[in-house]
Amino acid sequence: MQNGGVTEHGNIPITRVRDTLKDGVVRCTGKISVSSLQVMYGLLCGIHGCDVTSGNARPCTELECLEIVRSNVIKMKALLVGMFLTDKYHALLPFHASGGGVKDHRRRPGKAVPGAAGGGPGSARFGAALSARLGSLLPLPASPLAALARLADLLALALADAVPALAGEGDSAAVAAHLDAGVALLDACNGITARLDRLRRRRLLSRFALHLLSSSSPPLPSSVRRARAALADRDERAPASPPPPLPSLPFDQPRDRVSGAATVLLAVDAVSSLAAAAASAVLCGDALHQIAFPLVSGEFPWTEAFNAVSIQLAALATKPSEVDAVDEAVGKLKSVLDNGDGDLDEAALRAAAQEVERRMEELTAPLDRLSDAVNGVFRAALCLRNAELGSIMVGPAEKTPCK
Repeated sequence: MQNGGVTEHGNIPITRVRDTLKDGVVRCTGKISVSSLQVMYGLLCGIHGCDVTSGNARPCTELECLEIVRSNVIKMKALLVGMFLTDKYHALLPFHASGGGVKDHRRRPGKAVPGAAGGGPGSARFGAALSARLGSLLPLPASPLAALARLADLLALALADAVPALAGEGDSAAVAAHLDAGVALLDACNGITARLDRLRRRRLLSRFALHLLSSSSPPLPSSVRRARAALADRDERAPASPPPPLPSLPFDQPRDRVSGAATVLLAVDAVSSLAAAAASAVLCGDALHQIAFPLVSGEFPWTEAFNAVSIQLAALATKPSEVDAVDEAVGKLKSVLDNGDGDLDEAALRAAAQEVERRMEELTAPLDRLSDAVNGVFRAALCLRNAELGSIMVGPAEKTPCK
């Protein structure tokens, strides 16, 4: 592989990503558009925590870039292949080429929906199953992270159910119009995963600080200094370079009656939008006032259950989560360390350290559980997207079963 330069801010240029792709780290048949490479580049920097526009974050070296590519090969290949195929079939299909064949079934929230047209048995079974699953979420658990994980599980099941539900509907226009939404959902999954990785890094630094403070009694001055530095490193990016907001998935309802296939995809989009809003509220609580939880109107079997879950999630998101509890405990520990120059209050230090340890134990299981659930959503979303692409491909295509 040829050596690629780095920009003045230390980020890997698009040419380096292209060389990496050509060298076989991520293999994609056909020509990859510049826009796809830019998304790839942004994904790399988002995972690593770099700022692709201003370069204020720590520089990303070439070796780090390549390692990120290798460790995220599946997700990146899925995004690139999906975007490449989307562009390809948008150009091939008549209703895309004409610009007027695909009817826009979307609208702004809040307007009444006359109702859903009758679809096949697949869409009817899908709606009934979704209604039952939404109802089973209530009452929500007291933990916002646990509630978010359960919603992610439901979304993964809905995405998986959508594949057979769409098989007999035969509405290629609705399926083609949904392709971009599939890319947006995959992008949202990657954004949430990156946010969870940040939380894990903060947890690791907190544990390191606790280890330093417990290495001796009383802790050595050098251990106290290193513990302070670890806690400062834990929070250093928050004020100067806050993480980007999680991708939102706006939900719009159709103006008119829709087909069975469009009804299934409408439900998928509604639950996806709800999950994205809940993730932003729980993981980015400082922007809670800017987050709108979607509500559905119309004669769908899952409307009432969906709105009930959305309302309760919006209320739950205003309550402190396990992440907030850890941050509060770490803040108290930092206060004890900062106020104890030369003469630490050992009792106060021990109590503060124990509180941080307890709060981190409460965070560990829900955080891992949510991470697994988000990975499940990604796999199910990719499976649905592959099925959608297969259903509108021109000519014979090899069907890859979902696992």
